[in-house]
Amino acid sequence: MYFMMKYRGVYLIAISGIVLNAFYFIYWYKKFGKEFIGHLLEIAPLEFALVLSTVPLGLLFASLYAEELRSAEKLKAALGVKDLFADIMRHDLLNSIGLIKGLSELMKDDPRFADVDDVDIIHRTAIKLEDQVKMAAKYAKLEALDKVELETVDVASMIDEAIESLRYQFSSKKITVENKIERGLMVKAAPYLKDVFYNILSNAAKYSPERGRVVIASEDSGEEVEILVKDEGPGVKDEYKEKIFQRFTRGGKEGVQGTGLGLAIAKRIIELHNGRIWVEDNWVENRDKEGQIHKKKQGSVFIVSIPKI
Repeated sequence: MYFMMKYRGVYLIAISGIVLNAFYFIYWYKKFGKEFIGHLLEIAPLEFALVLSTVPLGLLFASLYAEELRSAEKLKAALGVKDLFADIMRHDLLNSIGLIKGLSELMKDDPRFADVDDVDIIHRTAIKLEDQVKMAAKYAKLEALDKVELETVDVASMIDEAIESLRYQFSSKKITVENKIERGLMVKAAPYLKDVFYNILSNAAKYSPERGRVVIASEDSGEEVEILVKDEGPGVKDEYKEKIFQRFTRGGKEGVQGTGLGLAIAKRIIELHNGRIWVEDNWVENRDKEGQIHKKKQGSVFIVSIPKI
């Protein structure tokens, strides 16, 4: 009984076939009467053989269907165990890292360790590990999502919040940040969308030179709105323009801190919004002494395209 309930779809198909054959018999009997019975008796051995030949095939399909359901259940259980293991690992790792970070902070303030450079290295490494674990957990969570709940969001205000979160990073390098997006530009988005611009602007802060300039603007592209983030950093080489949106890829930049997951997370969030994200070269116009305008490649333009409301 349990097997029949569990794989009732197979039995419903079989019963449907029997019912259809019954209707087929009644219809032709009413139309031709006894002549149909005689014809049926003539072809009965052949029809019976055909019916019997379908039995092994039916059993094979039923077996494959049952095995597929069992495999799906095993996969679901395995994914559940994996998620549980990941949550436990994340929790335990963050606890251990927090302990190391806290102790290193105390040691930094202790005069006895004033001349020990390794304390500062331990503290910075603990912060980096903490960021990596949190970013990896966020990426795993986003990968498991099929869709997100959308709400009406003002793009300019959302980007202002991201800029404010990075105020120290920009001010420490005296970088000018201009948000040129007009108020009232509304899109349907999840709260996750703020993380996209936070990650892009965080990269702009890391790679921009001292006293650089970062500009955020928007363009109407028909059914979508494009948000452009322009910086004056070293730019992204052509061979890295797609790779930087993959996990743990950082465009060959050396000596810059980061987890290598920020843009991969940004791409996944944009995919959940049915949008696109890519990077182009930033071309800056300069005027020479004779008044001639020349364009030169300087920095990157990260473009996020999402559907309008």
